[in-house]
Amino acid sequence: MDPVRLSKGRALLRVALLAGAGGAMLWRAAGQFRAGEALGADGLVLRRLALFEGLLAAAAFALAAFVLVALRRRRTRHPLGLDDPPRGRGGAPHAPQ
Repeated sequence: MDPVRLSKGRALLRVALLAGAGGAMLWRAAGQFRAGEALGADGLVLRRLALFEGLLAAAAFALAAFVLVALRRRRTRHPLGLDDPPRGRGGAPHAPQ
């Protein structure tokens, strides 16, 4: 199966959506954590949910960063090395006789 190639615009849209969703989750996690703190011992479940949502936000930010790193320009490679001189002990390959 061939890998899916996204255009640069779609990849940047994905980065923006991931960063926006991560920010929203982080904002909501902070609110839940404050609400859990206000409830005292009864807010333990809210604080744990806030921790989980904060971890999901961190994962969204990490994925957005990964997509940004994948967007950088790479140097073109020549996998067969047809332009390079032969390497190794033998030098140039022998012609068939």
